[in-house]
Amino acid sequence: MCVIPSTPNVWPQSLVMLKAGGVTVPEGMKLPLESVDYERCLAVLVTLDRPSRLPATGFVPPSGGPIAWMADTQSKGVSAEPAVIIHATHAFSVDYWDRDRADVGRMLVQAASQWMGAGVTDVQVHGWRYARPLRTEDRPCAILSASPLLVLAGDALGGPHLEGAARSGWAAAAAVRQSRA
Repeated sequence: MCVIPSTPNVWPQSLVMLKAGGVTVPEGMKLPLESVDYERCLAVLVTLDRPSRLPATGFVPPSGGPIAWMADTQSKGVSAEPAVIIHATHAFSVDYWDRDRADVGRMLVQAASQWMGAGVTDVQVHGWRYARPLRTEDRPCAILSASPLLVLAGDALGGPHLEGAARSGWAAAAAVRQSRA
């Protein structure tokens, strides 16, 4: 038995690993899974010298800029020190994907500075090539094989965002329970 959780956003890598392992994806599932497209996201973790002014629930700045979303990690209980996470829009991320990550980080910090309300002590930039599926499958998980049991789960099946990935994981767990009944 094997459950492959496609931790948010890695269908293309999961399919490559399955192929390398000699696992044949059933034809009825192959094309839908291979055709999932993803948004890209340049994300920045900014450590601050004091708490930010962002609300704990996150913040979406006015439209038109490079920032899609921001959150204060300290007020959400994610970090002990003051820090914010900045997610760039898909358009900005595509346009600046191949640029120097330090330059991209500076641009996003500058764009967010009016909302942070604190000085920056450190910046880390990460690029998520497969940040959010643009289209999802109607099924909550994909059973590739009954014997041995092989189930795929992730946001491309359960819906975008963490909640969709969790729904898909629950569906995969139910498939495993049912196979053992």
